[in-house]
Amino acid sequence: MTHAVRGAAVLLAAMALGPSAYAAASRTPVALSAASSPCTATETWNFSASIPDAFQDEYRLMMHTGTVARGFAEAMALRRLAQSNEAKRFAEYWASRALLKAALPHVAHSGFVAIVTAPRATDVAGVQLAALQCLNEIEGKWASVTSKPVADEALAELLALAVERGQKDVVWHYALKRFIADPRESRLVLLQGAGSKESLAQGIWAAKNSNHIETQRRLESFLSTNNPDKAGVKQAERYINHVHLLLARAYYSLGHHEKAFVQYKQVSRNSNELATALSELGWSALMAERYREAAGTAITLQVGGFRNAFAPEAPMVMAMALNELCQYPSSLQAIEAFKRYYEPSYKWLAQWSKDKPPLYPQAVDFLRKKSTVPVRIGTEWVRSPLFVATQEELNQLIDERDAAHATSKAAAQEQKGLGKDIKSLLAAVKGRAQNDRNSQRGHVADADAFTLTTKRMMDSLKEKITHYKRFRAAAAPWRGIINRHQAQSVSLRKELIARIESEMSERSRRMMSQLEEIAENNQLIEVEIYNSASQDIIWQNAHPDYKELARKLDSEGRRPASAAENWSWGSSGSGDQVEIWEDELGSFAANVFDNCSNKERFLAIRTKK
Repeated sequence: MTHAVRGAAVLLAAMALGPSAYAAASRTPVALSAASSPCTATETWNFSASIPDAFQDEYRLMMHTGTVARGFAEAMALRRLAQSNEAKRFAEYWASRALLKAALPHVAHSGFVAIVTAPRATDVAGVQLAALQCLNEIEGKWASVTSKPVADEALAELLALAVERGQKDVVWHYALKRFIADPRESRLVLLQGAGSKESLAQGIWAAKNSNHIETQRRLESFLSTNNPDKAGVKQAERYINHVHLLLARAYYSLGHHEKAFVQYKQVSRNSNELATALSELGWSALMAERYREAAGTAITLQVGGFRNAFAPEAPMVMAMALNELCQYPSSLQAIEAFKRYYEPSYKWLAQWSKDKPPLYPQAVDFLRKKSTVPVRIGTEWVRSPLFVATQEELNQLIDERDAAHATSKAAAQEQKGLGKDIKSLLAAVKGRAQNDRNSQRGHVADADAFTLTTKRMMDSLKEKITHYKRFRAAAAPWRGIINRHQAQSVSLRKELIARIESEMSERSRRMMSQLEEIAENNQLIEVEIYNSASQDIIWQNAHPDYKELARKLDSEGRRPASAAENWSWGSSGSGDQVEIWEDELGSFAANVFDNCSNKERFLAIRTKK
C-alpha cells in the first residue's frame, strides 16, 4: 500500500496541480479564536485567521459526522504545521477534544490541564478558557476524574485575561470547585465579584471556622429568592444539599431550631446525605420541643428502606422525646432498640479495630451481597460520596481500556480503507490521464491536457494521500498516549483503592466512637427515665382513677398528624418494595400522646369536680 501512495505522489508532482487544498485561505477572520459551549453537544468556534480554513472544516467534521481517529490525526498535523502560538494551542485542544470524544476522559483531562497551565497570553486566552470550561464539563460528569489541578496563580491570570462575563464565569466555576475541594482563605480572592458563587464560598468558609452568624448571612443570601444571580445558583446546584445542611447546622448552633427544622427538610430524597439530615432533623425537633415530630423522625430512620442506614442517634432521640411526653415504657423500649439494632455493628467494629483487615474488598463483597459485614456498616461505607465517586473512577478506568482498544482498532481499519481508496483512485487517475494525453497530443501543452473531471479526481487523490500520511504520522503519538495512560492506570488504581481504604477506615473509627458515646449517654438517659417513671408510678398510685380517664382523654385527642408537624417523606424504593413514609410516620405520631399534658388535664378536671 505504501508503494501505491508513493507512486501517486510522484504522479501528482509531475502533473503540477497548483496550490495545495490546505492553503490557509482567509474567510472572515476574527481577532482571536473563541468557543461557545466547549465540550458540549452545541460547541461552536469563531476561528481567527491563524487557523487554516481546511483545518477548521476538519474540526467541524469531527464534531458532527467525522471519526475520532481522523480528528486526532488532523490535530497532530496542525500542531506540526502551526505557524502561531494560537494555532499550536488549538491543535492541542483539538487532540484532547478527540480523546474526550473517544470516551477517554482521564487522558483528555490531562491534556486540557496542560493547555490551561501553559504560559498565559492574550493570543491564546480563548483556547485556554475553552480548555478550562472542558475541565468543568469533565469534572461535572465524572466527579472523581482529576489530574494535577490548575494552580490558583494560573486562574488569577486567566481571570485577568477574561473579557466577557461568560468567560469570567468559566474561571469562577472552576475556582469554586477548587475552593470546595480544599477551602483556603486565599482562594476567596478568585471569587470576588462572582455573585452567588462568592456568597456560597464565603458561607462555606464561615462554616469551616464555626462563624455561625456569617454562615447564616451568606447562605441565606445564596438561597434568597431575591438573589439576582439565578444563573450562578443553577451552576452551583450540585452543592445545594450541602448548603441546606450547613445552613441548618448554623441555625441549630444559634438556637434557631424552627429554622433549622425547615432547612433539614429541604435535603432531597435522593441525596446520600438524607439519613444524616433526618438524624439531625430529629435533634432540631427535640430542641424545639416538638416531641411528637422528634419521635416520628426517629422511628422513620428505623423502618422501611432506612432501617439499613447507620443512624444510631435516632433511638436516643426517640427515647428522650418519649421521656418528655411521659411515655416511660416506650422510652425504655427505644433504649433497648438501640442495643438490639446496633450491638452487631459494635461487636464487628470492635473486632476490626483489633485485627485491622482491609475494608475495600469487604465493601465490594457487600455490594455483591457476599459479605457478612453488618448491613448498617456496609451501607455507611458505600453511601460515602468519596466511595461512590472513586468507585465510578475505577470503573471508568476499565471502560477507558476498552474504549482505547476499540478506537485503535477502528483507526487501523479506517487507515486501511483509505489506503485501498487511494490505490483504486490512483489506477483510475492514471487511466484517465493517459487517455487525456492521447486525445490532446500535439494540440496543447502537457499541463493543460487533462480534463476538468480528471483534475478533480487528482485533487481528490491528493487530499486522500494527505490524510493517509497524517494517519500514519499520528499513529505513534496515539500509541504513546494510550500506552502511557494504561501504565499510569495501574498506579492510579492502587492510589484510588488506597483512598477508599483510608475513607472507610476513618468512617469505621467514627462509627465506633459514635456508638461508644451514645451507649454512655443512653445509660444517663435510662437513669433519668427510671427516676421519672418512679415518680410517675407514685403519682398514679395516688390517683387510681387516672388511667381510665387518660384513655378517654387520649381517645378524644387523637388526630392525624398534620402536614405542619410532619414532613411528607415521599416514597423510596428498597429492593422491590416501595413504602410510603408519610403513612408510617403519620400513624406513629398520631399514636404518641402527651402523657404529661394528660396529667395536667386530669388534675384540672379533678379540681373542677
